[in-house]
Amino acid sequence: MTAAGQPLYPGGRPGTTAASPGSVYPIRRMQLNDVFGAGFRMLRHSPKTMLGIPLAAALLSYLLSLLLFLVPGSDGMTRMFLDPMAMEDPELMMDTVAAGEFVILSLVTAVLSQALILIAGAAVALPTLRAAYGFRTGFGQALSLRARRFLPLLVHYVVVSVLGLIALFLVVMALALFFGFVAADTPALGVIVGLLALPVLLFAMLWVTTALLYAPVTIMVEDKGPVAAIGRSFSLNRGMWWPNMGTVLLLGLMLIALAMIISVPSMLLMGLGGAFAFGAEDPASGGTTSLVVFAISSLLDSVMTALMMALWGGIVATMYLNCRFRQEAADVALLGAAPHSPDDGRIIPASVEHLGRLQPAAGQSGPYAPSPYQQGSYQPGSYQPDPGQAPYQPGPAQPPSGQNPYGQNPYSQPPQAQPPYGQNPYGQNPYGQSPYGQNPYGRPDGGDDDGGHDDFGRPR
Repeated sequence: MTAAGQPLYPGGRPGTTAASPGSVYPIRRMQLNDVFGAGFRMLRHSPKTMLGIPLAAALLSYLLSLLLFLVPGSDGMTRMFLDPMAMEDPELMMDTVAAGEFVILSLVTAVLSQALILIAGAAVALPTLRAAYGFRTGFGQALSLRARRFLPLLVHYVVVSVLGLIALFLVVMALALFFGFVAADTPALGVIVGLLALPVLLFAMLWVTTALLYAPVTIMVEDKGPVAAIGRSFSLNRGMWWPNMGTVLLLGLMLIALAMIISVPSMLLMGLGGAFAFGAEDPASGGTTSLVVFAISSLLDSVMTALMMALWGGIVATMYLNCRFRQEAADVALLGAAPHSPDDGRIIPASVEHLGRLQPAAGQSGPYAPSPYQQGSYQPGSYQPDPGQAPYQPGPAQPPSGQNPYGQNPYSQPPQAQPPYGQNPYGQNPYGQSPYGQNPYGRPDGGDDDGGHDDFGRPR
């Protein structure tokens, strides 16, 4: 900033923050350690937003589930929800499930929880993208930047859920028919298929997760539709399927290990609360103890969920950028646009409003296109002269072939014609003799008679 309070970069306003690309994570093609490092650095760069949004989604999901289970007022539902030891009563469980309340409310709660988690994970990607220029993002700012895209995001969730249920139904039916008819006659084949089915299904789940990984981010950042985002996610994986699948697998294993470690205190607390409630002489005090223990363990679970969602959202957003770096050279475009992109509170680096729609060069395939810009963007007649400048006037037409394009010869002499083949093009030799002088070897040119002399002119 200057003394007058004016920004040093073009296009900025007083009080805005200049872009600092690469201050949080590198703006270049990243390796695995760079991608994971960016996810953890985002927790230090914007902790309130990265952890606050997932934590708010987890707590809201818990409150919704609590209300859904307590509003009907069923004694069995209330006991199953609050008493950890109720799951050990098979008669109570059968009666509650048979009533239908438990199944319906469980499905509604699961759908609402997944929708909130999806919105939170997509919103967490925005602070990560803004951190490409070193910008910090507030809690409310992250939610308001792309609030208009939440509805297409929910529609995408519904579309993917319906397709997933259809695929699951077809797989279950295929396995049931196989084991019911084919494996009954050939038990050995049934054993082989049973052993291979689990790895194949796990690989298919990993592939589908990777294929749809970037769809929520593209809906939020590139204004893609619910269905078009699926195709865009597939195209971003092109040429990087195996690295991306390996990264997703490693990230999943890391989050599972983290969840197992963090859930130990919650499980111990639930066990102690169940023991106190079961051994209490007064049922009312036992119920109160169970409710308090359940609330504390749910809070711990919400914190664990928030941490996992923050890491997942930050790393997925970094992977999304890395794919665009490799396919569209978006890193070059980001670095080039940085001096003209101060933080006005609404800018999202690499968004469609910021860089437009970058595409590989025409005729290029794979992730290494040389130019990120669209070809053929110039339209004839689009040039407009500056004010006060004379417009361009086309010159005279090209003269016919063989005619002097500059008009008459300025030297008033006709150009010299080309001499016939074999004639000296420079006229007579001005020195009157061969330009190469006498034969240095003394032998007559073109003859075989040496006149009794050797090659040096000496008598033989």
